[in-house]
Amino acid sequence: MDVKTVEFCGELQGETDACWFVYDGESTVRIPKSLVKDLRMLPNNVDCIMQIPEWLARDRGIWP
Repeated sequence: MDVKTVEFCGELQGETDACWFVYDGESTVRIPKSLVKDLRMLPNNVDCIMQIPEWLARDRGIWP
C-alpha cells in the first residue's frame, strides 16, 4: 500500500537521534526521522524541504 506524501518546508532548528525539530513559521514541530522519505537542505543551510506522510503532516497541524 502506497502512503500519500507531502512536501513540508521549514527551518531546521535541531535534531536528536530519532527526530528533527522544524519551525514552520508558526511553531516548532517534531518530525520522526523514520517517517521522512526525503530531506533536502536549501542553499542557506538552515531551511529544508522534507517529504513526509500526509497523515503525519495533518497530525502535526502543518497540512490542512
